[in-house]
Amino acid sequence: MQTQSGHYFLPGGGIEKGEGKIECLKREVQEETGYEISNLFFIGNAKSYLPQTKKRPMLSDGYFYLANLADKIQEPTEEDHAIKWIETERIAELLVHSHHIWAVQKGIGYKKQEGEDE
Repeated sequence: MQTQSGHYFLPGGGIEKGEGKIECLKREVQEETGYEISNLFFIGNAKSYLPQTKKRPMLSDGYFYLANLADKIQEPTEEDHAIKWIETERIAELLVHSHHIWAVQKGIGYKKQEGEDE
């Protein structure tokens, strides 16, 4: 995803009351991209401190999954987000959060083990 400010990040967000991790991920991807996802595979959990304006850094506790993009079922509801595909060689350069970089690199490793292309 890319924001209007030009920052790149993975789709995701906070868990709402009564929602599990998978439900949260599906909802957030749908809101940010308009797409459903399928074939989820847990990559791992990673944490990273995120800078906050005029506040102490916030600890982001991320749960990361590989998933297939399924059908587009709606237009994104998050107006400042756009899907942008980036070359895998540019992940560390473009993704804002270090734990997102870790998750993508780990996901690429899983795909290589399965014999799939990046």
